[in-house]
Amino acid sequence: MKHLLLILGLSNLIMSVHVYAVWEIQYSNWDYNLNGVHFVDTLHGWVVGDSSNLYGEPVSGVILRTVDGGLHWECMRVTRPLNSVCFVDTLHGWAVGDSIILHTEDGGISWIEQDCHVDVRLYKVIFVNRDTGCAVGQLKRSLKRCILYTADGGNTWVVSDTAAYGALIDLWFVDENHGWTSILVALVGGVLRTCDGGITWQSIPCRGFEYICFTDLTHGWGVAQVIDGAERWVLFHTTDGGLNWTEVIPAHGDIFFIDEENGWTVDVWQNVFLHTTDGGITWESEDCPSLYVSELYFVDVNHGWAATEVGHILRYVATEGVEEHHVYDEVSISPNPFYDNVVIETNSMALRSIKVYNILGGCVKSWTNRHAHKWVIVWDGTDEFGRYLSKGVYFCEFEFTDFNLVKKLIKLR
Repeated sequence: MKHLLLILGLSNLIMSVHVYAVWEIQYSNWDYNLNGVHFVDTLHGWVVGDSSNLYGEPVSGVILRTVDGGLHWECMRVTRPLNSVCFVDTLHGWAVGDSIILHTEDGGISWIEQDCHVDVRLYKVIFVNRDTGCAVGQLKRSLKRCILYTADGGNTWVVSDTAAYGALIDLWFVDENHGWTSILVALVGGVLRTCDGGITWQSIPCRGFEYICFTDLTHGWGVAQVIDGAERWVLFHTTDGGLNWTEVIPAHGDIFFIDEENGWTVDVWQNVFLHTTDGGITWESEDCPSLYVSELYFVDVNHGWAATEVGHILRYVATEGVEEHHVYDEVSISPNPFYDNVVIETNSMALRSIKVYNILGGCVKSWTNRHAHKWVIVWDGTDEFGRYLSKGVYFCEFEFTDFNLVKKLIKLR
């Protein structure tokens, strides 16, 4: 549970609010392994994955599309398994997978295949604008790492790195020029960094990470396997752009930081989400309603989605509730919700005024200081001109000498 200050249109209308974090299953199809998820806003999103045969081998791909925040999903089958999807706006996007790159210019209604001229299994794609993008993976025959780069929206793809054995699993950019990808070779590896949008890459000697995420040029996170007497998976943190890494907490799964303070990761073995609001100093555990989360994506601190290997799409929902400061427990509103009349009562001499605001922040009714020890107001739901207000949510602000307290009112008719 988090706490925040909610300001509604007026500088002196402040509520202390509880925000309850809930993960829920939005979509379910056990026939699919869902590998990648991307949203450009709270409404438009895409999920990609694959469908397996009786032996568990991926044989075809699937693309899911929503335009209402995940309330409804449209499904499209494609010929090959897909691992990652990226959009730069509501229309232009790319999806990659097993020797396939797909591109759409109509929000995912239709897709065309782009030729990369190499037989490569691609695990991640990121575009920083409509023209510039990178995809990473592993060459299928030589088992060498592979980075593909395009500067024309994928019409032509250039192989920018196949220098060594290994797989490139994850990819992250913080702006149009600076990005990182991790080399995974058994338990060793390293990190590659670009400063020119993916044209060239420099090696940073360190362990190999299965998942990486950066919030700026210096602060980043990675999840890697550690064997020091026992096999374990650990979340690491860097503050120097990837040169040095320190252990943080046990974790095994994708990482997503919305900003430097707010981030998420997963422990698939414990089947929990791990969440921080202070840059990784402390972490809270939240139950996961599914299994084997493959990728996370957030558009802001209140809206996030997760794709899982068991065919579930999960949505993160933040619900709010008013937190009332107990120092002013002598304030009473009854009944609430109300139909005709509501009694607003307080016995505090520090109270200066009472105001009622509508949901848009406009003041519809007010009572000023009566120099009385006890206030008892019977309000009939009318505004300052005696007109009956419509039913709905209102906010009653109590202006004390040194503090403003807000309580929610619900008018039923």
